Amino acid sequence: FGTYFEKKNLEKMIRNPQWTVVSENQYRRFFPLLSEEEIEDAASQISENEIIETIEYANRICAHEFDLLGSGFISVGEDINWQQDFVSGRVWPYVLAKDSFIIDLEDDSDIKIPWELSRHQYFSALGQAYVYTSDEKYSLEFKNQVEHWISHNSYKVGANWMCSMDIGLRAISWVWARTFFENSQSIGTSFWQLFHEVLASH
Repeated sequence: FGTYFEKKNLEKMIRNPQWTVVSENQYRRFFPLLSEEEIEDAASQISENEIIETIEYANRICAHEFDLLGSGFISVGEDINWQQDFVSGRVWPYVLAKDSFIIDLEDDSDIKIPWELSRHQYFSALGQAYVYTSDEKYSLEFKNQVEHWISHNSYKVGANWMCSMDIGLRAISWVWARTFFENSQSIGTSFWQLFHEVLASH
């Protein structure tokens, strides 16, 4: 993210409930501002089948059903275990990431499964469904998952702080999601404050 995420900019961003940061003494947004009319115009150019498929996928996410690296859709339950490989059942210990392990040759577990889930790249589907339908259930699902993830993934603890690439991909997913949901009436300033603080730790 370059100079956007220098320390002085992070501190300013965390204090500011809006998604703005300081760069060269001027306020700029990470993404260009789009009016509601421009967003609606862009959405109108997407085929009905694509919209239906996206909404169906978003509904699976709301039901906590995930397709992880070609596993097929797996229901992970109401209380997501972010440290678990849901294919093999293996759960990584909730210890400092530097003290944990990646591979155990004694079983067929794959740490890329929890890593893939915690990239949160599916947040964009929730965001698209929210734009298409204005249904607040998608913004609430995003909010609830982020809060749950934060409460179960303390900084540098657990499987999801091991790999810098996955940490970076998660940060990108969160930034995109922020743009989709920033005007949601179901998400308050206190959530965005927490969101910004944890994003800064990435």
